[in-house]
Amino acid sequence: MMLLTHWNIADSAHKCDFIDMYAYDCGLSDEQIEMLKTSLDVVTRFFVMAHDVAKVRNHYSARTIIEVMRHNSMLEDSDKSFKINNMIGTPLARISMEMFPSLNGFFEIRRSKFNTEK
Repeated sequence: MMLLTHWNIADSAHKCDFIDMYAYDCGLSDEQIEMLKTSLDVVTRFFVMAHDVAKVRNHYSARTIIEVMRHNSMLEDSDKSFKINNMIGTPLARISMEMFPSLNGFFEIRRSKFNTEK
């Protein structure tokens, strides 16, 4: 079982290890896994925001969280290079529900072409 505090205190290498541990169980491709590993700041922001929203909602949209992240980044971040790829939403939703039991079923997941079991 993973807690958000475990993720937040982990260094980059351990965060990549966590992604490796959970990614194949939720049907992510090698390309999606690499995208997550190279976007750890985005992954962390998404996890935190998903947990915050889950305190007041039973279900939510990963795409909406990403759009809010984009908006907040534009207003708050001095780092103008912060970018979020549109393709990252599905892997973020899948791995967050796999890693964090408190988010199980939080996002609606469609069948993945990479995993025929889910």
